[in-house]
Amino acid sequence: MSLLKKFKQKIQRRTLRVRSAQKSRGAKIRISVSRSINHISAQIIDDSKHATLVSYSSLNLEKPSGKKVEIAKQVGLELGKMAINKNISDVPLSW
Repeated sequence: MSLLKKFKQKIQRRTLRVRSAQKSRGAKIRISVSRSINHISAQIIDDSKHATLVSYSSLNLEKPSGKKVEIAKQVGLELGKMAINKNISDVPLSW
């Protein structure tokens, strides 16, 4: 088996493990964070409705300044503000 195929299987197993753990706890809403070399994005997903409730990305920032950690912090703060406006609270994180 090639390394790429093993890597993809490893990611798929981790994804299924995280989602099944959340389902067993009764969590229907989760935060998904994805990161590329240049940008970071986060979204709040409702698994029961199969819909994205709120999303925000570093592409939405007017002038991203500082290091990547500071930009990620700004994205998280903006996502939190949008979630509060939609009355969303207590959301677990999924990778």
